[in-house]
Amino acid sequence: MSPLFAGATCQPQNGALGEQCTLGGFPEYSVNVTSVAQIQLAVNFARMRNIRLVVRNTGHDVLGRNTGKGALSLWTHHLDDSEVMDAYDSANGSYTGPAFKMGAGVLAHEMHEAAEKHGYTAVRGGLSPVSSLYGMAADQVLSVDIITPEDHFFTADDTQSINLFWAIRGGGAATWGVATSMTVRVHEKIAVGGYAWRGKPFMIPGMALRDFKKLVQPLLDEWEALSVDPKLEFFDEDNLYSAWKKHFPTVPVGGTTARTANRLLPRKNWVDGELLKKTIKTVRSVVEDGAFLVHYNINGPKPEGASENVVNPAWRDTMMFNIIGVVWDADATEEEIATGNEKLTGDLSQRLKDISPGAGAYNNEGDLMDLEWQVSFYSQKYDRLLAIKKNIDPRDLFWAPTAVGSEGWAIGNQENVPFISQDGRLCRVSV
Repeated sequence: MSPLFAGATCQPQNGALGEQCTLGGFPEYSVNVTSVAQIQLAVNFARMRNIRLVVRNTGHDVLGRNTGKGALSLWTHHLDDSEVMDAYDSANGSYTGPAFKMGAGVLAHEMHEAAEKHGYTAVRGGLSPVSSLYGMAADQVLSVDIITPEDHFFTADDTQSINLFWAIRGGGAATWGVATSMTVRVHEKIAVGGYAWRGKPFMIPGMALRDFKKLVQPLLDEWEALSVDPKLEFFDEDNLYSAWKKHFPTVPVGGTTARTANRLLPRKNWVDGELLKKTIKTVRSVVEDGAFLVHYNINGPKPEGASENVVNPAWRDTMMFNIIGVVWDADATEEEIATGNEKLTGDLSQRLKDISPGAGAYNNEGDLMDLEWQVSFYSQKYDRLLAIKKNIDPRDLFWAPTAVGSEGWAIGNQENVPFISQDGRLCRVSV
């Protein structure tokens, strides 16, 4: 849970500075669920008593969707059973092959490790280092076991609860119910070749080091001609898990002095000569004007045989997943924090939108303050998603910022704040 979106009301330095420590936007109570029955009891309790309910899983969240002031939290970390199946047949017969069933609490490294041990490659995510080969994590899902807002427990797949199955694959977190487990396709074991430059990897899954070196040789020649010695460290692994462990460090707990936005820049921005110049100029201007930049050369094609889902269509055509962010000092004034955050949403992020009309953004690491979040995160699929949400959860028991249907509610005590935190009461608003 990110302390930033809980209001940063209980930081380690508070005690040393003689300051008070309060829960802020963190939930009042948490249920360490280990069974379906426990989740059903908690869901019923929250629904019948009109208590805010949040779901906290194991991954990071940069939008504050797993916290909430005065809420009851369902902690699914210990739903960690898993099983690798060498032969799995999907319900509608569209997929036959290896699969991995995992509880909601299975961690990414546990998924990778189990798959590698059985000779397979897993697609984690959101997005994954192998997404350009196999698609997004949502594309791999074959079935989901879920508890709905009315405490019903069932399996959703391509033959039953079809609308929910469509929505839950890419349709946002903490929205549709509590997923207790899912079954996903896994793929053959692949080699990974690449190099690390100042600790940052450039690698191509499925490509041996010999072929990787041939691919990048023109770049190396150009650097040499410019008398640039990047001191590259080449690496070659026979499986994704080993490469991932060495070159993708553990993500730290969320801080309180930075916020991010992103844009999925499409292929045409790199193919059209004039648009390429404009794209490079814009990205450079964003950095020169104070943003930090993290970008991935990654794509998310739809796998052959996978059914339709809600993965943002922008992923199918992107060539650059572009994350930008602003940082402020720990002792920054409220005015300085507000200025930086307003610049992120209203200026820096808008520049990327202006050079990529019709594209989108990745909702798991998106801009919490994006006024067009429905289009940015869910594209033209939002209206259908909203209709499904109203049908399955008419009371909005499951609510999270920028989730489907969230525009019907607002967090109180948010006047004159630089960004929305969860340190306030959740109240209905007119839409």
